[in-house]
Amino acid sequence: MNQESDVNLLARFLAHQQVGDLSTCPNVDCIVICASAVLHQATALFRALESRPSLAKTLVLCGGIGHSTPLIYEAVARHPTYSSLAKEADGLPEARVLQLILERHFHVSAITGGGCRILVEDSSTNCGANARESKKVLERDGAVAPKTLVIVQDPTMALRTAAAFEKAYAGSDAVPRIVSFPVFVPQVRANSDDLEFVVEDAEVSELWEMRRFLDLLMGELPRLKRYGPDGTGDIARVVIPANAEEAHIYMGPSNCMNPTASAKRDCSSFFEATVTPCPITQSETVTDTEIAIPTIIYDIRGPGGVLVPTIVVDTTITQVWTHTETTVVATETDTVTIIPGLELRAYKECPFTFIPSIAPTYASYCRGLRAYSSACSCLGATYRTTTFPARYFTETVYETKTTTPTTTVLTTGIADGTYITTREVLVDVTSTVFESRTEEVTTTITAG
Repeated sequence: MNQESDVNLLARFLAHQQVGDLSTCPNVDCIVICASAVLHQATALFRALESRPSLAKTLVLCGGIGHSTPLIYEAVARHPTYSSLAKEADGLPEARVLQLILERHFHVSAITGGGCRILVEDSSTNCGANARESKKVLERDGAVAPKTLVIVQDPTMALRTAAAFEKAYAGSDAVPRIVSFPVFVPQVRANSDDLEFVVEDAEVSELWEMRRFLDLLMGELPRLKRYGPDGTGDIARVVIPANAEEAHIYMGPSNCMNPTASAKRDCSSFFEATVTPCPITQSETVTDTEIAIPTIIYDIRGPGGVLVPTIVVDTTITQVWTHTETTVVATETDTVTIIPGLELRAYKECPFTFIPSIAPTYASYCRGLRAYSSACSCLGATYRTTTFPARYFTETVYETKTTTPTTTVLTTGIADGTYITTREVLVDVTSTVFESRTEEVTTTITAG
């Protein structure tokens, strides 16, 4: 088998298509449409009801606010017809988004006038709740238990949703016949080293991104088992045929057969570790030494001890600058050994090392992250460590040093016509004053 055929087989199995075309099928008691980001389903169903209101006695719009609800808002925003409703739709439960589309773009009066009642279930958050809450809405409305219940759901989870409704109605006095109608069955074909959709009557822009589609397919078989009777018990038992199990195995990257470009990218991302080193601090100390040259005072006395005015001679103050630099740099290169399957590893102290530990959904078949790592190695992916440049912090300390030296006094006198020179030296204690201030300049270098 090849990947194209594996994807198509699994997509057909999960879509669980039991009705080919609503325009030709017999009338039914109830249709439940579970909201999804694939709006083509709502468009096709609402058009069918416009042209044939008697198709269903009751239409239930189903869906609250769950983890996938933002995808529906995004789908509305980019839709060529419904984008004008994006602001109104934002924040609404999924069923109310469907109701908004129905009322603004389709003839609701024609549908209800033809005998079809429209109910809204807007509190469910998953497939199991879709079924249970829809059943409650029908019962509260006083509707007669439906004999035939058609389920419209995203093709990747249509089978599971049908099983959820079977579980919800199990043990009821009147168990309806549950019929799956996904509107379309997605298929793909190989294009270069990737896949592309082949779907009639639907624009590719209305579908999933290919990577998300493959993730949904690969994650669905494990969910059928997890939510079944041997797991949480939210859905009825689903028997998975051997060819679907085999396709699921071969779709994964573990056998390295016909890998897609997206799978290679996922592996490269999974094998990449990043290291953020410790910040590097550059310390710069600038010392300003100011030396005051002593003032020399000449005390001159004339004949007979007559005081001569004192003459003060000031000298120029000379500044001496001392420049000192201290630089702290990284002296070691951090080496990271990647161990496949490790959980996120981070240290409070630096350097900070991040190793990815979350594999794509489609890798759920692999027996742990070590098996997925082995599969990635088979695809040619290699371990890689990226070390980001360190952030540099420059700290400048300005230090001023002022020194007051000794003071010298010279005394010169004249006695009896003879010059007598005496030299008196007064010594003061040298005083030194330090004044410091710090300025910090931060420069961040971002890895390219």
